Amino acid sequence: MSLQNERLRRELEDLRDRMDELSRESEEEKAALRLKIADLDADLQEVLADLENMKSHNLDLELEISCYRKLLEGEENR
Repeated sequence: MSLQNERLRRELEDLRDRMDELSRESEEEKAALRLKIADLDADLQEVLADLENMKSHNLDLELEISCYRKLLEGEENR
């Protein structure tokens, strides 16, 4: 019985070591994924800022085109 107990204790210790190792690896992977998420979020914010900037420029151009059309219509009506 003592040999079996010793074998089971060693097996339990091995399993605990493996669990600790897997837990550490999991924490490292989670940290790496959090960094990747932060990088992707920063990229997304940059893209959204660029999009807002383009939308603003597009609106400015549309207004300018509208003004020129009205000017041209006014010249045609003279």
